[in-house]
Amino acid sequence: MTALAGCGEKSEAPKPVAEEQGTAKPAVVESRFAIGGYTDGPGQGVNGLSLNHATGELTSLGLLAETVNPSYVVFNEDATVMYTVNEKEHGGISAFTLNTTNKTFTLTAATQGVAYAPCHISLSPNGKFIAVANYMSGDVQLFSRAADANLALVSAQQHTGKGPNESRQEAPHPHWINWSPDGKFVYSVDLGIDQIIKYTVTEQGFSAGEPAITLQGGDGPRHMVFHANKDIAYVVNELSNTVAVLSYNPETGALTEMQRIGTLDPAFSEHSQTAAIKVSSDQRFVYASNRGANTIAVFAVAADGRLTYVHEHATEGKWPRDFTLTSDGKYVLVANEHSSTITLLARDSETGKLSSTGKSIATHRPTAVVEF
Repeated sequence: MTALAGCGEKSEAPKPVAEEQGTAKPAVVESRFAIGGYTDGPGQGVNGLSLNHATGELTSLGLLAETVNPSYVVFNEDATVMYTVNEKEHGGISAFTLNTTNKTFTLTAATQGVAYAPCHISLSPNGKFIAVANYMSGDVQLFSRAADANLALVSAQQHTGKGPNESRQEAPHPHWINWSPDGKFVYSVDLGIDQIIKYTVTEQGFSAGEPAITLQGGDGPRHMVFHANKDIAYVVNELSNTVAVLSYNPETGALTEMQRIGTLDPAFSEHSQTAAIKVSSDQRFVYASNRGANTIAVFAVAADGRLTYVHEHATEGKWPRDFTLTSDGKYVLVANEHSSTITLLARDSETGKLSSTGKSIATHRPTAVVEF
């Protein structure tokens, strides 16, 4: 933060340190996004789009990779390899390598028939492993990742139990899996059993899982995100339409609930269920999407990590399954599954509030939007 000159004394404003050293980062002009989604036939898969940060224009990049139901997508460190789940009955994962000539991705490896409805995929911080959450088969899997993008199943762990919601919690339903920021633990968020399961990973695979926390019955936890500067995690609960603020013990991996806060306007009485949760790059705000209400709820982060409701903004589409904040924090792109649109919202970096840009682009049944 630049210091202010003293009142009544004329002085030249100092240059930012980065500018003096010649290391100031240029403003983002354009960025690219991969759009995962559900497919109905051939010629579909992961689509691409670009965003002009100056004008807010969204431009289709066409089909990046043809594949079946790539409902979630992750990239390697330099975005030259893309991994997708294939969310189907005899599902699995696929690996694609960037074709630098036409900027599309070519299938390199695929492991199919190993899971029922894989719905989330993540890459380990050291780049050695891929973890997958399988919604219908109720298990999580670990794959080794070779330099040539080939994949080998190393380990699988079956979740057990059920929850009080008879239609949604009749069995385990892992919906998200990822590593803690320090890379020590892997967490799987299970909607069906109201638990977040903790694992460690070795070359031999997953350790035996144990609950890091059991949430309230009927919460239906869906996705989780960690705060980058605090020992705090935020989990969005699909069935109770809440965000739970959890303290994280970096020694044991235990999670403890500190707060829960609703994602919906109290005046809203129709059906809705949460989906995605994200933290702004400055770590000052948390965002959660509401499918049904078709809004994104904004929360301010306090010094202790607790949240205060700021406002909700319409996603200008139906069923916001996923969204992402651009790397410069200026925009939010929302994947509206049921209206088959990506809408662009503007973001105020000081208040965290969202506003309309009037910009959108059509894309078939989007379920994930990832900058690369």
